[in-house]
Amino acid sequence: MKILGYGEDALTLWALQNRLPQILDDPSGLPECKIFYRPSFGRRGGPSSSQFGEFDFIILTKTCIYLGESKWDRSPELSNAGSVELRPEQVLRHRVFTFYVREWAFGQYDSWDKFLDRQKKFAREEINKPLAPPR
Repeated sequence: MKILGYGEDALTLWALQNRLPQILDDPSGLPECKIFYRPSFGRRGGPSSSQFGEFDFIILTKTCIYLGESKWDRSPELSNAGSVELRPEQVLRHRVFTFYVREWAFGQYDSWDKFLDRQKKFAREEINKPLAPPR
C-alpha cells in the first residue's frame, strides 16, 4: 500500500520513520523511544482555556523529551541564519508542556487536584492560562 502525502506533516512522518537516528541527540535510546505524532492538547487556546495546541511530534527517550515543530526549508519562520523563529503561540505551547513535565511528571502529587495548587507558580512563570481541570 502506498501512502501519498504533502506538506510538513507528510515530511515529518517520513523523517520520523526514516531518519530518527539523525533527529535524536543520543541515538542509543532509539530502541526504547516512544513517538507521539501530532499529539493534541486542544486547539481552542486563549488565556481562559487550559488548552494549548498541538505539537508536530513528541519523542520520549530514556534521557530526553523532544518537542517538535516541523518547518519547510523556505518557511518564513526560518531566519537567514538557519534557525527557526517560533510564533508566540508555539513558544507558549513549549513553555506550558515544559511546566507540566517539570512540575507534574517529576513532582510528587497524590492527585491532579493537589497539583492544581501550582496555579500560582504557573502564573509566576508568566503563563497566562489556567491549569487543566481534573478529569
